[in-house]
Parts: sequence; structure tokens; C-alpha cells
Amino acid sequence: MQVEEVSLKFYACGRNDLGQLGELSRDNVYQPQELERLENFDAIDLVGGKNNSAAVTGRGDIVLCGENDSGQLGSRQRSRQQTAQDFGFVDLPGDSHISTISCGDSHVIALSNTGGLVSWGAAEYGQLGHGESKNCVDTLPLPRRIEELNTVRFIQVSCGANHTVALSSTGRVYSFGLGTCGALGLGSRKNRHTPTPINSLQAAALVQVAAGENHSCALGMDGKVYAWGKGRYGQLGNGRFGYSLSPAHVSKLREPVKMIASGSDQIFAITWNGVLFSWGRGSWGQTGLGTTDNVASPRKVVGLGNDIIIQVTSGEKHTLILTETNKVYAVGNGRYGQLGIGKSINFTSKPVPITTLPESHLVVKVVAGGDHSLFITFPFDLSNGGRGGARASSSKLLLCKQFQKVYHQKCIPFARIPSISYLLSEVNKSSSEEGLSTLVNCIEDIFSSPGFLVSGFARHQDALSVSHNLELSSIESIYSRLLVEAEKHEIITKVLVSSIKNCLLLIESNLLSAKASKQGLTNKNGTNENIQHLHFGTFLRSLLIVMQNPLFAKCAPRFKNAVSTLQFHVVKIIANLPENLQRVLAEWMSEYPSEIFSKQFVQPVQQFLSAHVQSNLDDPAGGMWNDVSKAAIQVLVMMHAANESAGGTLISFQKFYNIDLSHTVNLRDHYINWIQLGEFEATHGPLVSLCQVPFIMTTEAKVRILQGESNLQKRNEMRNSHLMAVYEGREDWSEFCELRVTRENLVQDAIEQVIMRTQDMKKPLRVAFTTAGVEEEGLDEGGVTKEFFQLLVRQLFNADYGMFTYKEDSHTYWFNMASPACDLEFQLVGILLGLAIYNGVILDIRFPKFLYKKLKGLRADFSDLEEAAPNLAKQLQYLLQYEGDIESTFSLYFVTEYEYYGKMKQYDLIPNGSCVAVTSENREQYVELYTNFLLEESIASQFNAFSQGFHQVCGGPALALFRPEELELLVCGQPSLDFGALELSTHYDAGYTNDSPIVKAFWEIIYSMEFNQQKKFLFFVTGCNRAPVGGLGRLGFTIQRSGPDTEYLPTSHTCFNILLLPEYSSKEKLETKLLIAIANGEGFGLQ
Repeated sequence: MQVEEVSLKFYACGRNDLGQLGELSRDNVYQPQELERLENFDAIDLVGGKNNSAAVTGRGDIVLCGENDSGQLGSRQRSRQQTAQDFGFVDLPGDSHISTISCGDSHVIALSNTGGLVSWGAAEYGQLGHGESKNCVDTLPLPRRIEELNTVRFIQVSCGANHTVALSSTGRVYSFGLGTCGALGLGSRKNRHTPTPINSLQAAALVQVAAGENHSCALGMDGKVYAWGKGRYGQLGNGRFGYSLSPAHVSKLREPVKMIASGSDQIFAITWNGVLFSWGRGSWGQTGLGTTDNVASPRKVVGLGNDIIIQVTSGEKHTLILTETNKVYAVGNGRYGQLGIGKSINFTSKPVPITTLPESHLVVKVVAGGDHSLFITFPFDLSNGGRGGARASSSKLLLCKQFQKVYHQKCIPFARIPSISYLLSEVNKSSSEEGLSTLVNCIEDIFSSPGFLVSGFARHQDALSVSHNLELSSIESIYSRLLVEAEKHEIITKVLVSSIKNCLLLIESNLLSAKASKQGLTNKNGTNENIQHLHFGTFLRSLLIVMQNPLFAKCAPRFKNAVSTLQFHVVKIIANLPENLQRVLAEWMSEYPSEIFSKQFVQPVQQFLSAHVQSNLDDPAGGMWNDVSKAAIQVLVMMHAANESAGGTLISFQKFYNIDLSHTVNLRDHYINWIQLGEFEATHGPLVSLCQVPFIMTTEAKVRILQGESNLQKRNEMRNSHLMAVYEGREDWSEFCELRVTRENLVQDAIEQVIMRTQDMKKPLRVAFTTAGVEEEGLDEGGVTKEFFQLLVRQLFNADYGMFTYKEDSHTYWFNMASPACDLEFQLVGILLGLAIYNGVILDIRFPKFLYKKLKGLRADFSDLEEAAPNLAKQLQYLLQYEGDIESTFSLYFVTEYEYYGKMKQYDLIPNGSCVAVTSENREQYVELYTNFLLEESIASQFNAFSQGFHQVCGGPALALFRPEELELLVCGQPSLDFGALELSTHYDAGYTNDSPIVKAFWEIIYSMEFNQQKKFLFFVTGCNRAPVGGLGRLGFTIQRSGPDTEYLPTSHTCFNILLLPEYSSKEKLETKLLIAIANGEGFGLQ
């Protein structure tokens, strides 16, 4: 049932001295009388002004009656009349089809079905919106389209006495006209002659506006009410009687609202459950609160019982109320009969029922003009009885209610913004031209508005929620559906991209121009001196929704530039957010699933940064390191914080590496800039070096920095050593740290020569093995040093040596708490690790990762125990989760036992721990103390000596750039071996090429080997069975021809990673010789 298809009835009562009741006599009318002539106009809606009444027809025309002192009748024929008693047509501009209108004191604004505005009447203060140059006269007697913002689609308009507020389809409110009392909400008292957006409400997702005489109010989709302007009578609802030049949340209204209405100096609100509240001027009892006092805070209207209110309207001094049970109430001044109760009364402060409307009619709308009232009814026999009396048939009643609902949606200003569910329904209709047009408009409305985006995808309407509060599956579903349709209709992608850009520009203008206070997202007391605080959460949530658009991660080439622009705005917004808002955004991102966090948040920013780097490679001034790249890095800093907040579980730390940036910037310059910064500047100052954000750099880039620092330290040490030798007159000076050790007494020799010569440790290392006093063959170009490390590690980590224990369940070594070794030996191991890093040697040892945490000054916790001793950790976890009687089941006390030289020793975890039982109340303390004992206290002496040795060598600042996992890679190398990468990067020499038959046979043999054989081969040619940082592709491997077919084995130069390979006569012979060589490859003499 459509509104245009139904025969409606129209009634009026109240003041009529200016013809505001149309055809009725000029006398006041004390009870509703029918306006019969309106049926001839095919009217479907009625609107009341101060001294005018207007109707909209089914054909989109307007008929008006009443006062015409400022040309508000809009008619050439009646331009000389001061008043008009009969309804007459308005002379609208051609092709205008009006859907609704609003009347002020002396001006009228009409809204067309295409979203444009038409205005006429009084123009003195700019209330018609045509601009100052066109407002050189005080009146405009004929309607004219408002050309300003002709691209904006408006959906509602409301006129105050001398100002206008209009609501766009994207939920933005515009105001123009008299600004003296602040009714424009623009922060000043200045008049505006063109529609001007109220920026402070841009995130509010507004669905309704209402203008009073000199104030305005608006309703958000979340049920919040905002008010601004004149507050002399308390009509702003903030508990005070004063003016407000900017919108403020009516926070004292605790319940969410579904509809608002404004009288001259009073405001009404209907809550979602149909309860009516009011506040403001009560001089004639028009607030319905049972008093004539002015009220500055919302109160529940009295005398309505439990009736559910579906509409309220208020004029200058009276108010009309419509209930779900078809009752109409009136309250306030009744001098002119506007209460419709059949007589004139001075006032009533409690609502009284109007019983003079036809009993068999369903009331669909009530209208309060200045001092007159209008009613629209639907003649439908509700059977036997009267209004609210006898029971109607269920089918008739249902039909009536359905029509009433349809009418309210069409003709009463109330939440007609497209919702996400509506968007989905329109997706299904996109095959038709009309359906596609509606879908495009819907996309534009929702995705251009931060407020509508958030309201559409929120789990619940709470702008101050401490979580992101978004329905992630719905966001994913909507984007998926839209992009499927975009495959058929390219315009969908275009509109989606342009709408998101508008949304981002809006977010940008608000977040970047506002000075965020620390209470920005926690201001729950509603004191909105700056209403933007209330909407920061909306802006941040809408940013998250925008970033979940799959186009950000992958889009068609023709949209690449447009999407890149969107990414730029996202990067700019986040990078420039105040610190407290960045923390909030990071916390919300940490709540996201790993897949979304990786693909929709981190990956697009990395792509944006890489694209920027690539586009500036040829810039001689290093244009890749500029404000744009720094902004992208700042965003990655925030996302890295989010990942850390989630325990580093969302994505691996390697996902934050930016390879393009790491491999193209001048790392030397960045290192120098970094070390020149103070500690505070490095962490809190502006971004001047990539070293300030080491998680962005690949491990290879950090290794290059470390090597550069190492070489610098080596050169400095050699120079200083040389100068000292010259100064002391010594001639035994060497530029190297030379060690001469025996294989039989390797550890003791190492202790004597390494620990006692720590001043030489930062020189380049050279090692010579001696046997029976004779130095072994070979000059150490790196290969002998590698073997020295390998043999020393093997002895020190041998179980018989007693320094370390091997954990079978974790396959790692750990300090032996009962080790007989002295501190010097543990110090030697620390120096050994430091020298390995310092000299680029990979060691075949495996500590738990948290050892490297401890080296960086971090304490171990239970998660580290899970890595080092998983079986024990499982037992302790079982203890923590056990629900029975712990004391009788486990019989544990705050004491632990361990073996020391064959005897069992006890250690109290707390004083007298052997007497304190472990219970359900103290078990967490027990686990914490036991973990601390195992990983900290029991090996404190051993670790301190080890750490001292390590930092004796690795004392440079570059080490701080590495994560514990990266330090492990530096020491141990990568366990995974990618021989494909090795083949691609291999060089060939002395006659070999990658097409040589023997070379092809060689690679076939390598690929066919078992993993352990491949490790032995790698050890044979490099002196290490693990890949360096960056993988085997970074090894620098060479295969060199060493003559024709022979019976000799292949050999290698481990110093230079060179394989000397004869040109054997067959693949079988090559395989046999190679396997023999790698099985017997230890010892420099063999190499």
C-alpha cells in the first residue's frame, strides 16, 4: 500500500486570523475541522509554519496558505497579497518534484526528490542559502534552487525562525541563516548565506535534524541527541541556561532516541522503546512535564501512561503527541483552540486527549504550527467502536499499522538513512538499471560517512567502547559482495573508491586539525565542551573499516593510482595521529585475527612503502627517505606495537621487514645519524634514521651495519695498537689478533690466549694450529678460524665437560647449575659467541632463544620455560589448571632439589619454603618462583660470566638493532637449506659455466642427497653446515674447474667458499668422489 494510492483526510484547528487554516473561516477553530479542498490537490503531506500551512501533493507540487509578508507563498498571482486563506500552488522552478518542505517564521525551504533544495521568502539573514550576492534584497518571493553544493544529496530540511539546517544523505548537517544565537552550530555568531557543514558533527551519523526558533538539534543513528544555539530556557538539555555556539551531546538523556522534535524553545525526544522526554521552555506547559517552569535537563513527559509514543510535534507554545494506540494528546497553550479540545483554555501543563477527530480514522501524522494544529488521517473502519475502544479485526488493524509505518517512513523526518542490510538488499537488485543506481547511491551514502560506516558494522552502539566493537565478518561479507558485483559493473568500484576517499578526507580534516586530549576516548561523563572527543572513536573505527577493503591489498591495474591515493591518505592520517589515539588504534588492531592484520593492515602499507622506494630509486638526493616514507614507517611502528601488544602472535616479526628500503638506503649514513642521537632522541625524537626502527630492517641489512661497525672498530683497534707499539718502541706489533693453539689442549690454550688478551679481540682474528710444536699447513684466510670455532664448541659443549646440559625434549643446551667449570670457562664461551658474530663465523650450537633475550637485558618468564623444557612446563601448566585438591594430590612445597657433585641439594623458593605447602591459592606464585629459579637464580654465576665475555667483544651499539631471534641467526645461521637459491647465485670459474655437463651433474647429485648429506657438503665447502643470514643465496659460492678427469678428490677453500672440482668423466664417478670428500672433510690439512 503506497501513500500516493490512499485517500487521506486533513483536519485543522487553532489560530486562523492570517488564513493559516486555509479554507476555514478567519475565526479561531477550537476543534479539528476537515480541509476538504486539499483532497482536490491530491495532497499527501502537511507542514505547519509560524503563520502558514503547506501541503505536498502526490505529483510533487506544493500548495500554501497563510501569511505572505515576505513572499512565503511563492506565487506570482498572490505576490501582492499579505495573506491568503485558500491553499494555492507555489510557482516552483521547472522539473522540480518536491518530496517535503519546512516553514520558518517567514521563509520556506523545499526538498526535491533528487536531493536538491529550493527556497523562497525572507532572505535578510541568509536563511535561503543563495549566497550574499544574491541576498541583496530582504525577500525572494519566487522559489529558486540553491545552487551551492549541488553535488550534495539532501534528505531532510528544517527551518527555524530565521535559520535553516539541512541533512545530507551521508549524514552531514549543513546550516545557514541567522547565527546571532549560535543556532548554526559553527562556533561563531556570524550569519551564513550558503549551506555550511557543521564539521564537529561529521562523525555522528546523523539521521534527523530539527530547528527551533533560535536553536537546533540533531539525532545520531546511535540514538544520541545533540543541541546547540540559544539555551536561555534550558532547551539545550545540558543542565544550564545559556548559549552554545557549537553542538553538544545531550548526555543527560541516558536512553537512546529514535525521533526528535523541536518547538520554538523546547525539544522533545522519543526513545527506542517509545517513551517521551522533553526539556526547555515551559511557560505555557508545552513541555508536558506538569509544570510551567523552564527545565534544563530531559524529563519524562507525564500523563501518558504506558502508551508507546510514535510521533511528537511542537509549535510556539503547544505540543501534539501521537501514540501507537491511535490516541492524540495535546498540551500547552490553548487560547486559539490549537489544542483541539473544543474550547479555548489558557494552558494545560499535562497532556489531554483530543477526542474530536473521527473515531473510524487512523491518525498518521500530527503537525503543530505556530498557534495552529494540523492532522492527517486515514479513513479505515476499525469496526465497532471508537478510537482506542472496541477491538478491531486483526487483519484490518495490521493493514492500518503497515500503512502508518509506510507513511512515517516517507513523510515524517525519521532515520531514513540506508543501512547495511538495505545495502545488501540492493546488491541483489543491481542487475536492473534502477537497482544499480540505488546501489551506487547507497554505497556513496554509507562509505562516504564515518558515522554510517561504524553504525552499520558495530556490534552494539557504544562510541566509548574500549574495544574496536566491529562485526568483522559483516565487513568482510559486504566487501566481498560488492567486489563480486564490481566485476559486472565497473562503476561500483569507482564509486566505492571515490566514497572512501571522501571518508578519508573527512577523517583527515577532523583528526589532524583537532588537538586530542588524553580523555578523548574515555570521557564518559558527557561534558562535551569539545564534541570531537566523543567522535574520535568513530573516526578510528571507520579507518579500520576502510583499511579492510580488499582493494587496498590487491586491485585491478586501472584502479592502482586511485587506490594508491587512498593508501597515502591512510598513511598520512595514522602517522599524524596524536600519540594517545595511535595507542588506541594499535590496541584495537591487536584484537584482529592474524589474517586480516597481515593482509589488510601490514601488507598494504608495506606495498605502499616499497612502491614509494622504487619510484625514487633514481633520485640522487635519496628521495626514498622523505616525509612519505617516514609516514609509512610511522604507521608500521604503530602496527608493530599492535603486534607486540598481542604477544607477537598476529604475524611473524619478519613480516615487518621492508626489503626494498633495507637494500636501497645508505645504511652507513643511517648508522652515523643514529649513533649521534641521544638515548631520548633515538626513542622519542623525530625519525632521522632507519636504525630508530630496526624491526623494519631485514636481518641482512642489520648484519651489514654490524659488519660496518665491526670493520670500523677493527681499524680503530689496529691504529691504536700500532700507535701504542710505536710509542712503547715495540716491534712485535701485529694488525691481527693471532692465536696459536694445539688440538690436544684446545680449551686451555684458548682461555690463556683469548681471555688474557681481550684488548686484541677487536682486531681481525687469525688462528694457527700447532702439532708437536710445528704449525700446521695453511694460511688462515678464514677457514682455519672456522675450524677453530667448530672444534672449540664441540669440546666446550661436550656433556663430559660438564659446562652445559643437553635437553632432549627441546634439543637445546643450557647452563649446568652444578657445573665444575670456573667462571673463566663460561666467560670464554661468551667471548666465543661474540667473536663468532664479530668475525662472521657461524657456530653449530643451539641455545634456547631466551638466552639471547637475557643477553639483551630481558628477563625470562614461563613462556621461555615452555621452549627450554617443554615437558616440565606441561607439568607446571597442569598444576595451574588442576581443579581438585592440590595439596593432597601433588604434595608439593616451596622447595626444589637438584644434584650437585653426586649429592642432592635443596633450595627454598621462599624463606622456610620446605614447610610451606603448594595450594590452589599460591600455586601461581610457586610456578613463578620455580621458573625464576631454573632460568635465572640457579645459573646466575655462570650466565653472568658468559654475558661478561660476550659483551667484552660485542659492545657496539649495532647489536641493539637485533631481536633475540636475529641474534640466534647471527650465531647459528639458518637451519633451512635452499640449494635452489644457492644454484641461482653460484659463480663459475676456470672454464666452467652453468651449462657445463659436469656442473649439471653436480647439481643433480646435490638435489638427490639426503638432508644430512647436504649439511656435510655445506660444511665441506664453507666450514659450516648452516646457511648464513639471508640464506644460501647470500653465501657467495664458486665452483672452479681444477683440471681434467682424475682420481683425486674434490677439494675446497673454506675461506672463500670455493669448490675445486675436476672435470670427471662421468656423473657416477663425480658422485663417488664427492661423497668420499665430504665424509672426510674435517681438518684444514685435508682441505
